[in-house]
Formats: sequence, C-alpha cells, structure tokens
Amino acid sequence: MNRSTIAWSCAATTLIAAAHASAALVNLTPGTGSAVGGTTAAADPEIGGTVPSMADTLIPFQIFADADAESGAALLFEGFLQSRVIISDVTGNAQFAYRVRDVNGSLNGIIASITNSDFSGMQTLVEWKADGQGDTAPSRAERSASGADVRWLYGNGFPAGDESYFNMILTDQPDYAFTGSTTIMLTTGESVTLTTWIPAPGTLAMLPLAGAAALRRRRSN
Repeated sequence: MNRSTIAWSCAATTLIAAAHASAALVNLTPGTGSAVGGTTAAADPEIGGTVPSMADTLIPFQIFADADAESGAALLFEGFLQSRVIISDVTGNAQFAYRVRDVNGSLNGIIASITNSDFSGMQTLVEWKADGQGDTAPSRAERSASGADVRWLYGNGFPAGDESYFNMILTDQPDYAFTGSTTIMLTTGESVTLTTWIPAPGTLAMLPLAGAAALRRRRSN
C-alpha cells in the first residue's frame, strides 16, 4: 500500500471504521431491517461516551383506549420515556438512546413498537444496550425506505410493569436537537408521539422546552 492510499484510509469516516470492528452493531440502511440481540460497551466501545449537560430528558406519557383522556377512556399504559444524547468516546459523534421506564404496572397495555425519527440522510448503527438497566428488549429493528424512521419491534410484547433497555442509534453527526419524535404504539393500535432528541446536521445543540425533566450530566451507563 502506498503512502497516498494510507492517507486516504486514515481520512475515512470514523463511524464507518468503527462499524467494521463492532461486535454486534447493525448498519441499518434505508428500507432494511434486522434482528437485534443486544451489545455491551465491552463488545462495542463506541457506544460509551459522555452525556452532554441537559441532554438526558425524562418525558412522562400516557396512552388511553381512544387517545382521549377527557372522554373517560381507559388508561392502558403510563410511564416515562428517557431520551438521551451520548457523545461517543470513539467517534466523537452523537448517538441517541431511548428507554421506557418507571412504568405503571397496574395497567394492561402492551407495547408493540417504538419508532424514532428523523434520521434522514445519515448513517445509523443500531442495537440495544444489554449492560444497562431494563427488563425487556426489542427483537428487531427496521428503517423506513426514506431513512427517516427507525422502528424497534417487540415480538414478544412489552407489558406494563416492565422497563425497556436503552435502544441505541449511533450516527455520523456531531450535533443534536430536541426536535425529533418518538411514537410508542400498543399491540391494540393506540399510540402516543413525544418530542425527543435527534441529530441536527450542521446546527448547534438545541435544548428541550421547559417542563421536561432534564437529568444532570454524567457518564452513560
């Protein structure tokens, strides 16, 4: 290999290089899907990193039988969605972690899928974090043909009372904003859509609106 070839190789995108070395991370391209089996920071060091200040947010949510709390409809599912940004120690790029937690175990709803958006025009490496807290993991991840949506499917169902592991989406973008969306859908078809963290190509980080409970800066775990 000549010197110019070596120089070109060193200039390749860090995230792509990390993907080739990863143990379990799935390179989820638009229009594709894959089974997911979990990974750890030991197996895939690029998932480790630092959580920026104010970029770890707890969002309360409820899902009703007809999505209308004022109609007296039955409450099916209640809990918090944790939306977290992690700046990778390996790539320096932003990754996004989503977890359902603090769930009301007295209810009967079962989560079928969780969809995160918008990831258009960028690379996404995905897996769930097996060395973190949680009870229930997705069985499959899919990306829409446009590349905007990453959907996590819970093939065995995700019952009220359980908490999910972090679903991880690693990107090739350094910036982030609280302008995305996450839709939590039950097996019976009811859903709720929440504002969450996503990549923000070419922009400065934008903080969440007042009212969301932001956690203090810390290492990811």
